[in-house]
Amino acid sequence: MLLNRKFISLLLVSFGISFLNAPRYALLPVYVEADLLRTPIFSAGLKAVFLVLGGLFALPAGALADRWGPKRIYLIGTLTPALAALVFLSNDVMALAAFCIGMESHRDSIVREARAT
Repeated sequence: MLLNRKFISLLLVSFGISFLNAPRYALLPVYVEADLLRTPIFSAGLKAVFLVLGGLFALPAGALADRWGPKRIYLIGTLTPALAALVFLSNDVMALAAFCIGMESHRDSIVREARAT
């Protein structure tokens, strides 16, 4: 049955993420055009970049989900941008450097593991 605890919790998390991202998607063109004084074509290009990158990263995310399980990849994909946002909001250069180094070392370990198989 679809109304079990796991499904409801996944539904609530997905709704929360969409609820938090909706203003960004709706107001990004307004900000780019009004505050940055860019053209509507430029703001449309930014929106297109979000969509294209989402499509491109879906392919490796699917391969990682096949290898490590969809639950783990969903959590990583959900929590990593939140952590990155907190690091950027902190204005701490050392925290940003540590985050970037950590992401790079994690990427290297994934590449080494993929080459080993």
